Parts: sequence; structure tokens; C-alpha cells
Amino acid sequence: TGAITPLPIAHLDAYTPRLSPDGQFVAYQRRGADGNRVYVLDRERESTSRLTTAPDSVQEWWFTWGTDSRTMFFNSSLGESGSTINVNLFSKLLTEPGEGDPLQTESANLAPQQVSPDGRWLLYIRDGSRWGTGIDIHALDLETNEHFPIIDTPANDFQPMLSPNGRWLAFASDRTGSWQTYVQPWPEGGTVQPVSTDESGGGEPTWSADGSMLYFRSRSGRQIYGVDVYEDPVAGGERTLRIGRI
Repeated sequence: TGAITPLPIAHLDAYTPRLSPDGQFVAYQRRGADGNRVYVLDRERESTSRLTTAPDSVQEWWFTWGTDSRTMFFNSSLGESGSTINVNLFSKLLTEPGEGDPLQTESANLAPQQVSPDGRWLLYIRDGSRWGTGIDIHALDLETNEHFPIIDTPANDFQPMLSPNGRWLAFASDRTGSWQTYVQPWPEGGTVQPVSTDESGGGEPTWSADGSMLYFRSRSGRQIYGVDVYEDPVAGGERTLRIGRI
């Protein structure tokens, strides 16, 4: 209907809401005086609770839902101390109390972005800017716990978003000197195709529910663009995504 309905969230300092795939829960970040925390609203019960029972000194920033709507993937400073704190990947079932289970730990900041539609892959960004390696896109195999880089360039590549059919990966990059949106085949990789233009710039790519449109925000942040996309079947060759005009 287009009507706006307020959520029963008591926290006024709530940011980055994420709706679970089944629509029952809304996760959000709360930026309080003592740091960043992830909370979950149960829309049916109209009750809110913290995602974890980690101490107040622990920081939680990025998060994304699993395909089952009961698993949350998030990053946390749990277990870190000192002046240089790494932020690592964790997972947690909503039905189980605790601080979460570690998934990936290394000397860089890791931020979960999206779980693939088939539930197998967790896409995340690895921010090694403190070590001069920039931001890259990695994937974690949730079946084998193996991880590997997807896009690893001298540029900053981030904001990965898989298409609903799981066959295309859109992302943002500053590889040309300005932020633009790109797309490439998934999971095999291949030719990187530009989506945005030098004039528009672009970031924060998002697919329509049926995968026929790819949206992105302009470099200025003042406009939203959408382009028609469709896969060009090439027998025995590399898949290509046909991209319409902005």
C-alpha cells in the first residue's frame, strides 16, 4: 500500500536495519555511548534483545542474515585487546545464548556482506588498509570453512551483492580513480563489466527481486539509478550480462 509503519524499537540510536528472509525479524545496529551493538527485533512478539551476551567492551558492527532467518553472521572485536584491534567473523543462532562462534580470524578487519542464495557462501570484505593492502572481497565456504579472495586488486573493492539466481556478482570499486559499480560472473569469475558511467559514478548495488534490474546510488548520493540486465546465453563461451542504458 505504500504506507509507512513505525517499528516498535525503543532505541532512538538505531541504524542499518536488516530484515530476515522470512520477514519475522529485524536486526539493527545500536550506536550507544559505550560502543556498537547488534540487536534483533521479533516483529511477531514485538520484543527486542541483544544478539549476543558479549561484554560491553566488545564492539559489533557489520551483520547479515543467513538464508534460514535464524543464523546471523556478524563481526566482533571479541577476544581482541590492545591499541590495534582486529574485527573478525562470527556466527550465531538466535535460539542459542552466548557470544557467537568464530568463523574467520586474521590480521585484518573482516565485515560480512551477504550469504549466497543457496546458503553455501558468505561474502565478506577484508579491510587491510592499515597494512597498505586496501579493501578486497573474499568468500567463506560455509560447508568446508575454506576461504579465498574473489576480487583482490590494488584498488578498493567492496559492497558485493549477488543476484537472486546466484549467477552474478555486483560490487563497487575505485579502480578507475572514482567509485563505480561493476558486475562479473559468479562463482567462476570472468570479465568484469562496468555498470555505472563516469558521469554518474556508483556504489551500493542492489538487485531487484527477479534479478532483471540492478540499482545503484550515484557518487554524490543524491540519486538512485536502475538499469535493465539480462543474461546473454553463449554456447560454450563465457557468460555475459547485457546491461541497459542508465
